Amino acid sequence: MLIEELTLENIRCFEKSTLKFKNKSWVTLLGQNGCGKSTVLQSLGLLLAGPEGAQILAPRPVGWLRDEGQRGKLSIKIHQADSDPGSFGSQKVTQAFGYSFFITGSDQLTVGNKL
Repeated sequence: MLIEELTLENIRCFEKSTLKFKNKSWVTLLGQNGCGKSTVLQSLGLLLAGPEGAQILAPRPVGWLRDEGQRGKLSIKIHQADSDPGSFGSQKVTQAFGYSFFITGSDQLTVGNKL
């Protein structure tokens, strides 16, 4: 599984940003304190944990929103790598998908699918 991109909207220091990881197996995050490195890693952790895991890890994600008056959104696009399992007949069929988590401040985390 490879991450293609991560989008953060109204999340901590990110107003609306998209990080693209196309064809990268390793990524290094460098920056000053407070620029969002930990936020990127925590967001990836929540998204990769899936809906059930995210609700356990952050049932009420207080402090995540840049502007408490608007909801936040974490989105990810992932695709199946050549070495991942999964085939259809004699041909390997790769799949790609994306989904989003909406963060509503002190309210419970909600999950939405995006194809």
